[in-house]
Amino acid sequence: MINGDLEVSPDVSFSVQAPRAKLRGIGAQQRLVGRTLPWQGRPVDDRGATLILALLFLTVVSLVTVAVVNLAGANLNNTGKFRSAHAFESASNNANQVAVQYVRYGFISQTLNADPPVPCWTTSPTPSTVSSQGQTVDAWCSTRWTPSAQTTRVVTISTCLSSVSAATCAANPLLQTVVSIGDIIPSSGINECVPSASPIDVALTGCGTKLVLNSWVFTPQPPTVSNVASAGTATCTSPSRSVEITGTGFNNVSSVYFVLVGGAPSNRVFPVTAALTVKSSGTIIDTCTPASGSGAGPTHVVVVTPSGSAFGSTNYSF
Repeated sequence: MINGDLEVSPDVSFSVQAPRAKLRGIGAQQRLVGRTLPWQGRPVDDRGATLILALLFLTVVSLVTVAVVNLAGANLNNTGKFRSAHAFESASNNANQVAVQYVRYGFISQTLNADPPVPCWTTSPTPSTVSSQGQTVDAWCSTRWTPSAQTTRVVTISTCLSSVSAATCAANPLLQTVVSIGDIIPSSGINECVPSASPIDVALTGCGTKLVLNSWVFTPQPPTVSNVASAGTATCTSPSRSVEITGTGFNNVSSVYFVLVGGAPSNRVFPVTAALTVKSSGTIIDTCTPASGSGAGPTHVVVVTPSGSAFGSTNYSF
């Protein structure tokens, strides 16, 4: 120190800037209190998560609602179909019950071996119609009259919607009923029930003294007969001859008839008594022609199965 002045050595130095810089840093920190820096992002809350949960809930509710609506619609549709099917069934049952009563107590000649079948209780071509529960059906009949004293009739009743033809109905009936009817008066043993032009002839006696229900089947699949030829392999005794019947649906065949369509008297039915051999997956029957009808004239062949009867329109003479 010289003359009261401070003398500083050239070798000693210091800075007064450091304290100021520190003060500036402290002040900056104080000024940033309560502020959000860019790198810190927005304040965190749960509003986004709530929105996502709400969307998920709405989606689930929508899917459940659609499923319930579809299920309800399907149930309503099925209910309508069930009602319609029940109406068809009821109308068909009613028509066949009416037909059974008519054919039992009246022998209408137009039904004799009819192929295709004809109206059961009205004069052809007027259909035999029954309406029930908003549905209208027609009943078609074909009668086999057996040759054994002509005392037994077998009637096949096929029922379909009124828009269906007789031939189509015979091949694919909605309901098919087969009944056997006995016409002998028990007290006398006499049959006075003969074919009549009217559905029920009050002058006839003995009609329908016995009734046997052979079958009552909904939507059966009757067999079909397409050809009859003398080409079978069955061993037959003269005057019977071997015959081959071609068609479909011959499995479980129960009987075969040859129906006389020419000669005298016509419309006679001759049952096959020989063994029946079914081959080629139910498309061919090998058997023998009835001995009693040999040389009688041209015939139609009827094949009977539990699913219905087939009328062969091909004439065959034996």
